[in-house]
Amino acid sequence: MEPKEIQGIVERLRGKWSARNEIFLKDRHIRDLVPPVQRKGVEDITINEPKVLWETATTLISLYPPKFRIPLSTDITDDEKKKMNKTERFLIGVFREVNRNSQESGYGDWNRNLAFWVLSGWYAIFPLVVLEDGETKFYADLYDPITIFPEWDTKGLKRLARSYSARGSEAKGILEDFNMKEELKEDELIEIINYWERTSEGVFNTVLLAGKPIKPWTKENFPYIPIFTGPVAGNPERHYRSGDVNYLANMGQSVLSQNRDMYGKINRYLSFLYQISGESASPPIQDFTQEGIQSVPPEALQPGAIIPRRVGEPLQPIQKTLTPIDSNVILNFLQQMIQRGG
Repeated sequence: MEPKEIQGIVERLRGKWSARNEIFLKDRHIRDLVPPVQRKGVEDITINEPKVLWETATTLISLYPPKFRIPLSTDITDDEKKKMNKTERFLIGVFREVNRNSQESGYGDWNRNLAFWVLSGWYAIFPLVVLEDGETKFYADLYDPITIFPEWDTKGLKRLARSYSARGSEAKGILEDFNMKEELKEDELIEIINYWERTSEGVFNTVLLAGKPIKPWTKENFPYIPIFTGPVAGNPERHYRSGDVNYLANMGQSVLSQNRDMYGKINRYLSFLYQISGESASPPIQDFTQEGIQSVPPEALQPGAIIPRRVGEPLQPIQKTLTPIDSNVILNFLQQMIQRGG
């Protein structure tokens, strides 16, 4: 398959999943506590609830490593028990090897990373067993779901594209893996496409770097595309309904999905209250003088200061908007809704 044809397929898949990726970006914006655009003289508050919820959930899910147990039957023999125990110990060893390889690659604890991506509403895993220097090594690379664009048919995963950007320094390492050399700028952002497709002739794979194939269209020795990806939670509907053409965006839902709108509302409401409180604590001062000019410098308006004035020349704050009586009721209602959603 030609590179241009592959790029066309990837563009189609990227467009298909654009609604999902918009949700990804919106949730990450909320999770990372990105403040709104600052406006002069306007106070804005961003609560830390979404980040605390995400981090707490990640910790709770990944607190303990998985336990591998094979169910025992009542009529099992001692020889079979030994084999089952050996298999369990082997699986524990595989998991430890996967975790160690993840840490050595700079990605940290594998179990925590898996929990982190699961909470985003999607997962993508590429498990691989390789022989390196006569030693068998086990990998299970976790991919950012926002870079994964799958397509299924009745037989399973039909095609999958992983499209992401890497700096020139990182791309050089990928070129070295394929025994290729090319002049790349260190800070240049380069698009990398790893494309898989299942055909009647087998499973094929190719890798494009900046539109150029660094791995040709190659038939792989896999019975299926070896990347496991899919939604977590979300809506099981898989069809277009009247007025709802973005059902793909709801296939998976993050831990923030229930409160996505509520976080924006409480941030806005608290910003209003914060603005009113700040203006009430330091209101503008009216200085009434015969000449109509300022007679008291701002630095003299300190708490407890005695400011002498002439009769008929008062000095008083401008009355500002007060916090509405119902504000506490509204604030408690928003907080309760966020707690239930969390």
